[in-house]
Amino acid sequence: ALVMTGLGPPVSPVHAQTDFDCNTVTDGMPVAQCEALVALYNATDGENWTDNDGWLETTTPCSWYGVTCDGGGNVTQLRLHSNRLSGVVPDEIVNLTALTSLGVEHNQLTGLPSQMGGLVALEYLYLANNQLTSLPADIGDLGELWYLGLTNNLLTALPDTIGALGNLRWLDLSRNMLTSLPAGIGDLVALKYLYLDGNQLPELPDTFGGLTALSELYLHDNPLSGPMPDFLVGLTALGQDDWYFGSPFMFYNTDWCVPATGPVPDWLAGLEYEGTGLICGQPPGGISGSVTLTDTTPIASIQVTLYRALGGDEFHGEFGQECPVVSRTLTIADGSYQFGGLGQDIDYRVHFVDSAGQYTSQYYDRVFLKDYSAPVTVTLGAVRTGIDAILSAPLPPASEVDPGSGTVTYNPDGTANIQQFRGDVSPITVTLPITCPAGATPTDVQLSLMVWGWPSAVYTMTAIGPDLYQATIPADDVETSTLEVSYTCDGTVNEETIGYITLYDPSGFITDAESGEPVVGAKVTLYYVPGWKPRTGPTDTRPNTCESNDSKEAGEPWSQPAPVDEGMIANPENPPIAPAISYQYTNDDGYYGWDVSEGCWYVQVEAEGYSSLVSPVVGVPPEVTDLDLALEMAAPEVMISKSVEGTGGGVGGTANLPLRGVVTYTIALNNTGSSPATGVLMTDTVPAAVDFGGWIERNGAQPLTPTTVITWSGDIAAETEETIRFTATITTALDLAGKTITNTAEFSSANAGSGSDDAIFTIAPVHNIYLPLVLRQ
Repeated sequence: ALVMTGLGPPVSPVHAQTDFDCNTVTDGMPVAQCEALVALYNATDGENWTDNDGWLETTTPCSWYGVTCDGGGNVTQLRLHSNRLSGVVPDEIVNLTALTSLGVEHNQLTGLPSQMGGLVALEYLYLANNQLTSLPADIGDLGELWYLGLTNNLLTALPDTIGALGNLRWLDLSRNMLTSLPAGIGDLVALKYLYLDGNQLPELPDTFGGLTALSELYLHDNPLSGPMPDFLVGLTALGQDDWYFGSPFMFYNTDWCVPATGPVPDWLAGLEYEGTGLICGQPPGGISGSVTLTDTTPIASIQVTLYRALGGDEFHGEFGQECPVVSRTLTIADGSYQFGGLGQDIDYRVHFVDSAGQYTSQYYDRVFLKDYSAPVTVTLGAVRTGIDAILSAPLPPASEVDPGSGTVTYNPDGTANIQQFRGDVSPITVTLPITCPAGATPTDVQLSLMVWGWPSAVYTMTAIGPDLYQATIPADDVETSTLEVSYTCDGTVNEETIGYITLYDPSGFITDAESGEPVVGAKVTLYYVPGWKPRTGPTDTRPNTCESNDSKEAGEPWSQPAPVDEGMIANPENPPIAPAISYQYTNDDGYYGWDVSEGCWYVQVEAEGYSSLVSPVVGVPPEVTDLDLALEMAAPEVMISKSVEGTGGGVGGTANLPLRGVVTYTIALNNTGSSPATGVLMTDTVPAAVDFGGWIERNGAQPLTPTTVITWSGDIAAETEETIRFTATITTALDLAGKTITNTAEFSSANAGSGSDDAIFTIAPVHNIYLPLVLRQ
């Protein structure tokens, strides 16, 4: 499935009654607090929550799913994350006066109570991944609040009262739609961690420098522009904590430049950060190179992706953000490419991918894994040249694999990628050649399934021919694992990895649009849209977001067109996917599937005889298991061509042909498409200047009476050419001398349109012959 790794299937909803008498509770919960829970259940569609175990069914609300109470029956924690809550949190929630932690992230909530400040004991408020468009003005009354998480909402502004949260340590506002910040944000004197990345902020308020306790600040992916403001030097605590995982200050992917002199560069000199690498007043740098084959032949249309390496694993961001995409392009006809607008002191990584799959993907400088790629740095005002790639064909497969009910593809190093649908696991047979030096016979030949570095099963491989060994993995043993082979040669044990098994839930299946039957062996290529995020609900209108199972009606088809200009072929490393391949083939049931990281994804499907198809773009999470696609038969593409040659060896139109000469007409009907052309009718009317002679290649063509009209009718198979050739004699009429003769062959069809082509030649002029007149005596 297109599913975030580690997420399980949703729990079937439990339907419960919506009426409940809180006077009947038996666990000591105050009636007002019980009524607050009932109001929350009814206001947020509790009957359709993912898990509503116990709610409004038992008289012990402290035991209801997600509810935690103290010894007196007071609600202290409410954890309902990822539980399909929708609507507005009701005002009654403020009666939970002992509540210290409220977790309702990853739902579809659109509003908060107007008197939320009444939750006077609240310390942790988790609201991420909802559809909140505003915060209540009295949020500043939450004097005990320590953590406020609001990432992935629809906020465009903040109330100035947010500055009254004097105890707040952690504020996450990333990936909203904020266009400004209130001046009061500078009053958060206790704030240590502030995340504002992924918004629409063009500038920061002057009061921002008052955040003197701030240890970590993320501002990347905002339209900040111009010189970095001087007031930032007041953030003297940045980087002072020793537990963060990435750089404490991030402002890459903005248009900020660092002044050449002054307090800002002096301040940055003592700080670890990830910036733009741009210096005010200096032009940016660039990277260029070319992509060729080993024989120096240039290759066009190679996808070149530029990444930048961050200083460490980013704690706050999503998985795989340690190398975000900077830009991407395609090589042109001469194999060259170029990137501009780049900064100094940044480790860039360049990745080359052949979308057609003919050549092995690689990083600069000729390595296959990102961790081993060579960093590329630039100098401002200059283009660094020579960042080239030399692509070659992949190594041949190291083994032959019968994947049973699944499919197999091969990596550039020859290892096998075996995929099977979890619901249809079958035995897998592996055959491979094994030899020892000096003709010695291998012993102890074994195939192992390695899981987390340990063998989960070991099989003895049987010799089935000279230097050829085979083993079959039973269906009961098949699991996601690495296949390793070990053997002994003259006392030396050799071990090598020959492949990988990945079990997956299907992301969808591919069918024939007309018959509904599965299309087996269709090539499905996975694409990723950098910087895009899944929508959190039906009212999520943020830019660069994609439809998700949270935003569309259940059961409705996926409908958002893929942004093909922004998509890139999935890099199995960044962000990670499983199986770790960018394309696969549908199995016998037409299924395909990947486990993917958070983001927006789409696929392109190609199959022989069908038109290629690009799917809608879909967001994960939640998981996607219904990206089903129906392929249309590819339309035939028929071209007609007509030519003429003369007995003198010249080609019509380039040489004069004599009177009473013989011409040969050739008519070709060529179907270059991948499906048959049906009901084709070709008609050729022989011009009056020639007489039909005879057939050279008839292929079913017929002359009509009189024999001045030639016809051919029938179907043309895919990638097939039908040729009709016949001769004709030029008439002897002297008035034709020096004339240009043109005639046209035409075709029509039931499913391939129509067309025509001309054949032209010139009849040689008649030269005057002068004889001397002799007077004889």
